[in-house]
This record gives sequence, C-alpha cells and structure tokens, in this order.
Amino acid sequence: MAWRFPTVLLLFCILIGCAVSNGGMSISGQKDVLKVAEELGYEFATVSNQEISFLMKLLPQTDSHTVRSVVLMSEGDRLAAVWWEEGNESESRFRQLKKNLYRILSSDACEIVDENISQEGYEEIDLLVFTDPKLFEGRLVFARVGSRMLEFHVSESDESAIIEMIWGIAESLPSFSR
Repeated sequence: MAWRFPTVLLLFCILIGCAVSNGGMSISGQKDVLKVAEELGYEFATVSNQEISFLMKLLPQTDSHTVRSVVLMSEGDRLAAVWWEEGNESESRFRQLKKNLYRILSSDACEIVDENISQEGYEEIDLLVFTDPKLFEGRLVFARVGSRMLEFHVSESDESAIIEMIWGIAESLPSFSR
C-alpha cells in the first residue's frame, strides 16, 4: 500500500493530538502540571515579579529549559506559587539545584526532607522540602518527576495539598496498546 502525503499528515496530526490531549499529557507523555491542578480544583493567577524562583536563580537558563510559572488559587486564596521546567537533563539539573540550595541554606533552615520515592504505578519522585525563613517565609518544595522539575512556595498548612499534586503529576499514564 502506498502512503500518500495527506494520509501521512492526517495520521501524524491524530497521533500528535493524542499525545498532547490524552488524559492531560504533555508532549513528553507525562501528565501536564496545569491539567493536574485543574483536576484538583485549583484556579490560576500570575506570579508576582517580586517572588524569586530558585529554579531560575540557581540553574543556568537556556532555550531548552524554559521555566513556566503560575500561582495556584483555591477558593480565592493563594495556595502556592509554582515554577516548572521540562527537559532530558532533569536528573542532573535537579542534583545541581539541590547542591546549590544546600550551599545557600541559612543556619535557621529546618524540617529538611530530602528523599527519593519509588512506588509502583508512579514515576519516581526526587523530593527536597525545607523551611528557611531567610529564603522564604513558608515551605519550599522542590521535586523532580520524570523529565520535569518543580518548585513550590507554599505555606506550611498547605504543604499536603502540594504533595498531593506532586503525586498526581507522578501518577503513571496508561500505556497505549495497538
């Protein structure tokens, strides 16, 4: 059977459409951050230019590492500011981010959680969470899920909602069968 250009183009568009929209997937096949937030009932606002992202400040920024950001809102109240980037080098970049963060922690830093979480049905999660009043008045949550790195600025009382969101992002997507 000979393939004609319109047939190949149509097939390509269908496959790309599935990859982008199926179950809130990003183009990489991972769950989309905004889609997971919407599923959890959050609304969105713009992050203030006054709020500093350590992801942007402590790592070199390139065209292949575009950082996106949004403020998550719940019933009109701020839940968290979130920044994220996606790329093939996320594992090494996350190690570098952690190394740089440990260098700038003040002596007031406390409640540090630094762990790797593996659970069947979920992508592996690298997690670093801490409080350092010299850097931010609430909790700072950093996670790597697959090829995505995330940074959250959240109040201590809302930390569990952010952990739930990270689990939502890490939830494995069903594989496509032929």
